[in-house]
Amino acid sequence: MIRIYFFKKAKWLCFAFFIPTFLLGQTPIFEITGHGLKKPSYLTGTLHLGCDKAALIPPNSEKILQSCDALVLEMNLNNTSEQLKISFKSLVPKDRALNVLMGDRYQTFHDSLLLQYQVNSNSFTRFHPMVTLSILMSKFIPCEHPKGSEMIFLDIVDSLNKKIIGLETAAEQSDILFSIPDSLAIQQLWDIGMNRSKAENEWKQLNQKFQQGNIDSIFQYVSASEEMAYDLNKLLINRNKNWVEKLPVMMKKQSLFIAVGAGHLGGPNGVVALLRQSGYTVVEKQ
Repeated sequence: MIRIYFFKKAKWLCFAFFIPTFLLGQTPIFEITGHGLKKPSYLTGTLHLGCDKAALIPPNSEKILQSCDALVLEMNLNNTSEQLKISFKSLVPKDRALNVLMGDRYQTFHDSLLLQYQVNSNSFTRFHPMVTLSILMSKFIPCEHPKGSEMIFLDIVDSLNKKIIGLETAAEQSDILFSIPDSLAIQQLWDIGMNRSKAENEWKQLNQKFQQGNIDSIFQYVSASEEMAYDLNKLLINRNKNWVEKLPVMMKKQSLFIAVGAGHLGGPNGVVALLRQSGYTVVEKQ
């Protein structure tokens, strides 16, 4: 039953893992030209879960996507085998179950979730702590059926019959997403589970702040988060560098619409800066 649940929810889980750091705000679309490109490619930041389409994708994104040859995401979420792999990796063995990791605190945590979230923690004791954290964070999203920018882009691409490319495989993503120590994830779970009002207020303040879409401000927040403080290079910077190594070959062959988590775009080692360092002209599309 758990495996069936994960398979059905695999796309949602891929979006949800980093809600604490990546549900931040709409970023503009950047046009990538020069350095031998025959056709421009485009880059934008995504919100992994949200409610309003107008806030999830820039207003000109559908028109620009129609002009491109392929959509590039962090992972190809239309690939069923990839979804299945990452969903299976979201399960933990019995000795790492939530009640085991929390020990004597588990019953208090369980009771608090029932009271504050109307969620029974017994139903996901075998989920990876980061998955459980994302489930709780999703409760802050003020709509019944939240959706991610990626799903909207996938819907557009499906209607246009365009190619979808993933920058990472399921194995690569899961290794990165689940590298955060259990102790850190459990402490975050405890804090959110025990004080929903505080966590929700913080989420609202941050979401409002980052609705401005300033990629450098988004990066500054991401890099200061507890998850990133654990290993900023592994979780963010190295991934940016790996992507920018792959993109030139791909952009020479075809025009791309690249959509990755908004936290990856800004900062001195963000995708925008790294592309410019590689010789490309990257400017905000008007």
